[in-house]
Amino acid sequence: MVTLALSLAVPLLAGPDSFPYVTWTNTAGHSFEARFDHLDGDKLVLRAKKGGKRYPVKIDTLSAESRSLFRAYQTETTNKLKTLQTTPGDSVPVELAYRAVALGVTDKLTALRHRKVQFTIDKIRVRDRLSAILELEGGCVRILQAPKGREFFLQTDDLYTRPSQKDNRIPYPKRTNAEARLAHERGGICTVTLQPGMNVAWDRIGVNDGPVFR
Repeated sequence: MVTLALSLAVPLLAGPDSFPYVTWTNTAGHSFEARFDHLDGDKLVLRAKKGGKRYPVKIDTLSAESRSLFRAYQTETTNKLKTLQTTPGDSVPVELAYRAVALGVTDKLTALRHRKVQFTIDKIRVRDRLSAILELEGGCVRILQAPKGREFFLQTDDLYTRPSQKDNRIPYPKRTNAEARLAHERGGICTVTLQPGMNVAWDRIGVNDGPVFR
């Protein structure tokens, strides 16, 4: 069994590799090597080291030591977030934001009112002209809604807005150049400003899942 002290000594990472592989044991004494993936209600979703398959495991079926390891993850992350409340500066590390959502302590993250998380944008997708998906560093996602009267479109992997098709002030073929506005660039920075009660949750977008900021 990997000791609690050893597991918490691993440097913080963001994304699917955020947590180390350790041995998890249930109350029946059965063990397997996996890393914590995310909290899903009363279950821990664990990703097996062998094969990479994810397994949902009820918390109350885990051994006391394995439950303590999970609680230690939560406590460590919560304490780091509390420290930020009294520390000057407005930036929250990406890896800390990721862990807060994965561990189910999102409310402690969003309580950092007006603090910012700055993500590098890895990829941009437009879903239906009125909404766009920013795939961010560290396995996070930002969902955007188009401003009123405008719609999204992509140009050379960057996200732009233009008047929607319902706006007839400009002939539609000319709108891209006439009133296009750059919203986000691939490789640029997406800044998320935290607020209590904002919509942040672990969710599945397409084939991947992770922290989603709406």
